[in-house]
Amino acid sequence: MLKWIILALIISVLIGTLAVTIFVQREAPFRSDSLGAKGVKRALILYHPSRDAQFSDDLTLAIARGFEDAGLSVDRQTMTKDTPVKPRNYAIIAIVSNTFFWQPDWPTMRYLNRSDLNGVPTIGIMAGGGATERARQKLIKALVRSGADLRDTRSLWVSKPNDDMRLHENNRAVAGDIARSFAFNAARRVIAQGQVASQAGQPGSAISGVAIENGNTHASPLH
Repeated sequence: MLKWIILALIISVLIGTLAVTIFVQREAPFRSDSLGAKGVKRALILYHPSRDAQFSDDLTLAIARGFEDAGLSVDRQTMTKDTPVKPRNYAIIAIVSNTFFWQPDWPTMRYLNRSDLNGVPTIGIMAGGGATERARQKLIKALVRSGADLRDTRSLWVSKPNDDMRLHENNRAVAGDIARSFAFNAARRVIAQGQVASQAGQPGSAISGVAIENGNTHASPLH
């Protein structure tokens, strides 16, 4: 009798886990929002909404503020079958994915597997509870396969401290601060590199700290 009770409990747990997984990983409807002030250049945030903790949603808003701080206008879109797979006319793209069972969420991977980011400067954020490194590495590989000009990635967490020097602060608020700064710094670097490339094409211009070989400008990559 005990054996059947244990078996029934195991089956119940498996069914419950499967139901939760399908719920949180189910593709959201396509949605496109314009966030922040109008800028000369545009940034795009692509994300899968977090149905359990709304963590990725909050991170996209922080990223949008960082891009806006850098002088960019911001579009935010969910990653779905209807999301344009060849986003164009963007100075930078941010991908925000959730970690489920040590993997990026399904909508993120499906989108990146069919997308063509065509050399657009891109940053990635892997959101999760704490164990996100394996998922982040998989996100990096998917971004590279998509053709993105990958500049940087990082993980941000709900449970694990995001900054050991700010343990007394709300961890989600700290994550938001980090995401905002991360986006701002990446955008400013991209804008600066664009200005350098523009100046390099002008006759007689002298660019300090940038190597120009065979007509190509090589600026320092993000780290």
